[in-house]
Parts: sequence; structure tokens; C-alpha cells
Amino acid sequence: MLVAFLWGGGFTASKAAVADVPPLASALMRYALASLVLVPLYLRERRSLPPERYTAFTWKALVALGLTAVTGYNALYFLGLGLAPSSDSILLIPTTNPIWTTLVATLFIGERPGQRLLIGMAVAIGGMTLVLIGGYTGDFDNSRLLGNGLFILAAMVFGVSHVVGRVATRQISAIGATTVSGVIGGIVLLPMAVVEGGLGELLSAPVSYWLNIAFVAFGVTAFGYVIWYRSVSRIGAGRTSFYTNLVPIFGLSLSAVFLREYPSPIQILGGIVMLGAIIWVTLERSPEAPLTHSQPSGGKT
Repeated sequence: MLVAFLWGGGFTASKAAVADVPPLASALMRYALASLVLVPLYLRERRSLPPERYTAFTWKALVALGLTAVTGYNALYFLGLGLAPSSDSILLIPTTNPIWTTLVATLFIGERPGQRLLIGMAVAIGGMTLVLIGGYTGDFDNSRLLGNGLFILAAMVFGVSHVVGRVATRQISAIGATTVSGVIGGIVLLPMAVVEGGLGELLSAPVSYWLNIAFVAFGVTAFGYVIWYRSVSRIGAGRTSFYTNLVPIFGLSLSAVFLREYPSPIQILGGIVMLGAIIWVTLERSPEAPLTHSQPSGGKT
């Protein structure tokens, strides 16, 4: 539940951050700060466990993970936050991410979804449509439409990263994959942030910005994932993944309190439809079923 709260709050904090510093610079700072925690944790883990063997295949998987989960997802997610409310990202990213993950897993690693999952995906897509329609009950807003499109693309890219992550974590630990891919993705984000021209604004950013980006970096990215993986080891992947259904609830509640962002009734209905479809599919899983989790970030708010 703590992880669900942290991940839900990440959407609110990220939206507040991009109000002070441009999106790509904020995305870069997320992983630059998170690395201050993740790198020491991973080095400590390596000292206590048998050494991991980094093969050429391992590095390819880690580079792919960094380009998808870190660079691609965060660039799209933070750019979307500059155009649309965080409540839209909460309704579109964690609730549709399982759909894209399943599609990618089916196409590229041969996983075959069952009938229940296919029905759930169809219902979730219907809910996604309601969320998109519900955002335009008044004047048509091209910026919001573009932002929502970026959120959906971000969820798709993060879905790809989940499948890549399954491959990467066959070679090294989950914390190792998160740390190394974060460093790789952050390195790629650096020139993008330079071109954007937002790095200079970090020098004049208010204290509130640093508090928000620190929450996203440490709470959501670093400690959130460490707690998540420990929960999986304690109570199993199936039971742990069920708690991610709370992420949209926490996220919408926090955005309403701190940002005064309120989704329309049609959007809420769409979110309920998507969330209900995910819960319905999740209930079929056994306690140790393979995990497909959402972020972010947002979770990946």
C-alpha cells in the first residue's frame, strides 16, 4: 500500500515540478537524484551476493531497458504533463499499461493471453475511450489532446520496457537492472535536456521544485522499487500486483487535494471501467503468477 501511495503521489509531484522546470530537465533530474540511492544499494547487494556476469546479451537488454523505461517513457510522460492535467495521466497510464504489456509479450516473446484477459483488455480500451472523450466536455483543447496522446504513447513504451525487463532480470537482479538502466537512460536524457534548454532553469528553481522532484526521485523511483521487489519476495507477485490497483485512487485523490485537478464524471466512469477490468483479470491469477506492474511515473509515474 505504501508503494501504491508513493507511485500515485508521483503523478502529482511530477506535474508540480514541470510547472517550474521544463519536462526533459525534470526527467533527467529524476534519475540523476535516484542514482544517488540506487547505485550504493546495488553495490552493496553485489558485495553480499555471488558476482553477476554481464554478457553482451545482458548489456543489450539493459540498454534497451534504459531507452524504454527511462528515456522514452519519462520524456513522453513529462512532456505530456506540460500539456495536460496530471489526472489525465493517472487515468491513462497505469490503467492501460497492462494492455500494452500484454500485446508486446504476445507479439515478441510468444505469451498467449487467455480469453479472460482478452475480454478485460477490450473493456479497458472502452474505458480509455471514455477518459479521452470526458476530457473535452467544453471547448476543444488541442494541447490537452496532444498531452493525452503522449500519455498513451508513454504507457505503450513502458509496456515494452516491462517485457524487456523480464529478459534483463534473467541475467541480473531486479535492483541491478533498475540501477544500470537508470544510469544509461539518464545519460541519453542529458543531451535531450541540453537541447531543450531547461538545465539553466534548475539554478533558479524554487525550493518547492526540489521537494517535488526529490519525492519523485527518492520516493517513487528509488525506495518505491526497492520496497516493491521486497514485497514480491515476501508475499508473492500475484498478491503484490493487486495493490497497484490503488495507484489511480491515490493519484487522483492527491491531485485533487494539492493541484485542484478534478476529472470529469465521464472520465471517472472510464477510470472505474478500466480499473474494474484490471481487477477482474488480476483476480484470476494465482498468487505466484508472473508480474506485470504499472509506474510512472509516471509510474513507469
